Amino acid sequence: MSRATPRPEAKIEADLRRSIERGELMAGDRLPGARALALHYGVPLAAANEARRSLERLGLVVTVPRVGAVVTSRGLPPPIPAPAEAAHPSALRRPEMLRAAIRVAEVQGLAAVSMRSVALAMGVPVLSLYRLARTREELVLAMMAAVFAERPLPKPAPSGTRARLELVLHAEWDVYRRHPWLGRAPAGDTRLFGHAEWLHRALRDHALDASTLLQIELTLSSFVRGFALRLDAADVESSFAFGMARLIDGLVAFLETPHDRRPPRS
Repeated sequence: MSRATPRPEAKIEADLRRSIERGELMAGDRLPGARALALHYGVPLAAANEARRSLERLGLVVTVPRVGAVVTSRGLPPPIPAPAEAAHPSALRRPEMLRAAIRVAEVQGLAAVSMRSVALAMGVPVLSLYRLARTREELVLAMMAAVFAERPLPKPAPSGTRARLELVLHAEWDVYRRHPWLGRAPAGDTRLFGHAEWLHRALRDHALDASTLLQIELTLSSFVRGFALRLDAADVESSFAFGMARLIDGLVAFLETPHDRRPPRS
């Protein structure tokens, strides 16, 4: 019984796939052009194009406009369909970039977020993103602000110090649970977002000085962030609830102590 003749594109696909899996072709590297592959393997141009399309269906490459087929990783999210008005790189908007960056972080972790990986996820040239964020650090801060904005806090704040503190801690915990990569983001930068301003208003009745407000804010934020680093633990929810109650007990006791009887800050 004669063996079936292998498809002409099969060897191209197998060789390129092996190079990607071995790391000889890294994420962000361009594949050889279809004409170059066809000449090298002695196959029709259609076969070389089909090999590239097959790799794209497997999630190993992505076609970037005006660049060509570029190696990605199996876990990278597919390109986000751009609206008609954003077909040209100059029409890109910051929210589109942030959506793509957040999707990369959700799938691959914060360490995978770079201007290159976000450009690959969007299917646009890397240089087109530098109009929207000058550095990776600026991009990550904007991502953090975007996900915290998904969980606005109510105005006015509920009555009672305990209720206000519980609300802000639950809100921040909810953001970290929905976006686990936040636990690896720069520490302290949540002070730039709306939750800190809301907390200041919520504690206004206690006539706290700016330094004490900042210390309370950092204490709350650090508590949530610490638990965010162990989201996979089986008891994380019960441990968070227990710790939150004890933390609020201490803060309420401090806030309700007359100013002249509070322990001095070291």
